[in-house]
Amino acid sequence: MLGGCGWGSCAGATAASAGAPAPEAGGELRGSSRSVPAPPARLELTHAEPQAALVALANDKELSERQRSAAAYSLIATQWPDARSIDALIGWLEHDTLSEYALYGLGTFSRHLRAAGQIEASKRAAEALLAELPRSQHTRRVHVLRGIANSGYPGAFEAVRPLLNDKDESIRAAAIESIRLMDRPEVDGILVEQLKVELALNLRLAALNAASVRSPSDALVRGVSELATGAPEAQSRLKAVQLLERWLRARPDVRPTLQQVADNEDEREGVRRAAQAALAGLTGGRPCKLNFDCATPCCSRPWDASPRHARRSRQPTRPRARSSPQPAQVPGRRPRPGRR
Repeated sequence: MLGGCGWGSCAGATAASAGAPAPEAGGELRGSSRSVPAPPARLELTHAEPQAALVALANDKELSERQRSAAAYSLIATQWPDARSIDALIGWLEHDTLSEYALYGLGTFSRHLRAAGQIEASKRAAEALLAELPRSQHTRRVHVLRGIANSGYPGAFEAVRPLLNDKDESIRAAAIESIRLMDRPEVDGILVEQLKVELALNLRLAALNAASVRSPSDALVRGVSELATGAPEAQSRLKAVQLLERWLRARPDVRPTLQQVADNEDEREGVRRAAQAALAGLTGGRPCKLNFDCATPCCSRPWDASPRHARRSRQPTRPRARSSPQPAQVPGRRPRPGRR
């Protein structure tokens, strides 16, 4: 998938949406055996002609795989996709090189079109993506689920729901994150269930990533607070604390949980410092630079900024040792070694 900021590790999906930061140009396609560099500069595609040109480049068999992939990457960056671009992505679903771009791009197109009020076109892109779910297996199914995560398409909820209990842990984690943007009342409750401490670590991290792009409802605040104080791994507790920090302004009622972690002498130092920094306002409750087109813990990397900032802020400044003044040099002469 297309590189972005951080969902454990980051493997972002596709392009920018209105109001959501996007991966920088120069990222790469991850999650497969290929690493495809992004084009050197992202094109802002507002008209049909540039989109048609990129479709033609991506379909040109005379070009290298690298060049065709770069054209596909630029195409799925558009915020105003037209019908021909959707047709092109649907056609790429069976293509060896371009199928992953199609999966992520259809999801992103669907979300952009829905935001622009083009409901029928949005549904067409989302349904084409959703049709790939039952006939995909293993790694491809994970990519399909991440494309659905990009779309936020509520109509995919019932198809995804059985995969929340899949035996394959990677598919289950991808299914958890696939519902993160869906406007469904059941989603918050499902995410809270996936935050239970008895579940595998990567499932809890997936649920935290999904929760991070949703409004802090009472259910989510309760579930994340319990994780911050009771998770067996420091990694889970740290991410929970960092999410509570981001919610602190909107939900001041998370402060007692942060205070409990900050006062716990038995807590890991990094977790305790993150809570102390949040309470002291050292990180300022800064918004996460979350890439909504990322469907893996890419969205965990922005959280790393807080503890590092706190450590830098709390360390005393050491005065620099003064060096002995060097003698003035006469032009044309070199000082002898060791001579002052």
